[in-house]
Amino acid sequence: MESSEFSYTKKFEGRNVPIRLRVVHTLRMITLLPLFVIEWRALVGLQRPKSNKIPLLLADITNSTLGKGLEIFDTFVCRLRKKQTKKFDENILLLDTPSGNKLERDQISLLINHLRLKGVSQISGFLSESQVSEILKKLEKSPGKGTESLTVFNSQNTWMLDPNSGPRFDVLQHTLQEISQLNDIGKNGTLLKIARDYLNCAPLLSSIQIWTTRRPESSSPKSLENAAMAFHCDADYFGFIKFFILLNKVDLDNGPFTFVEKSHRGKRHIAGRLKDRSVVNEYDTLFYGTGNPGDLVIADTKGWHKAMPPRSGHRTILQLVFASSFFG
Repeated sequence: MESSEFSYTKKFEGRNVPIRLRVVHTLRMITLLPLFVIEWRALVGLQRPKSNKIPLLLADITNSTLGKGLEIFDTFVCRLRKKQTKKFDENILLLDTPSGNKLERDQISLLINHLRLKGVSQISGFLSESQVSEILKKLEKSPGKGTESLTVFNSQNTWMLDPNSGPRFDVLQHTLQEISQLNDIGKNGTLLKIARDYLNCAPLLSSIQIWTTRRPESSSPKSLENAAMAFHCDADYFGFIKFFILLNKVDLDNGPFTFVEKSHRGKRHIAGRLKDRSVVNEYDTLFYGTGNPGDLVIADTKGWHKAMPPRSGHRTILQLVFASSFFG
């Protein structure tokens, strides 16, 4: 299922950006560069940013350089945080998953190499079935919002009963802070080691989210956009990596995370959503994040990705984002 038209991306050429638009984004980027000085504490990971213009600057950097600018600035940021990274490396991390499986350092090295090449990788059984069940039990009474409703639903089950509330349900952030298991997962040594080695920098846990997706009632641009069910690229920070933990069984029918392999190093822009045929060509390989509850998908979502619209059932995901700075 895909929208017949995304009007706000007509001016873009698939993964490319016309020269005229690149110039426009470059000029605006220059006017926003003082944010590096104003938000220097966020840049070096000391505090969260206060300016709401930082996402605009990151988008302009991405669009003016077809994505390459993010890597250039990230190299600079990691150099600024060199002492923090050295201090992080002095700590001995236990490389056990929450389910009790131990990963050797050479296994993590292979995973990182695969992640750098493909932009996506996967670990089975990161959480145990009992750990997943415990989280789901806590979520039964967790309030959240649908993508097409201003209503705050007191639970996912209540949202499910309202077909007009959109295809995605996001658990409210303050509720997640009360679930101790999520904080423990964020401190897991295996996640920290993977994030540190991939980012080449001391990782900062920037956010934890949980959401559920279901079959859209329509394929309108608004519906697919709000639920991230059409191809797009992220520019959340200069350097970041996302961990998705499946909280229910996911197959091709109930909407897996979908990623264009190797696109994290290719041409990209931030311009809303794009139709499948505008992004994917015959030479591309698509990764589908299917698996069992507790499985972990790791992705550099600077590459082209989307949530496949479910044909039936639903998908519940726990996401943790680690970044090289809070500048985002």
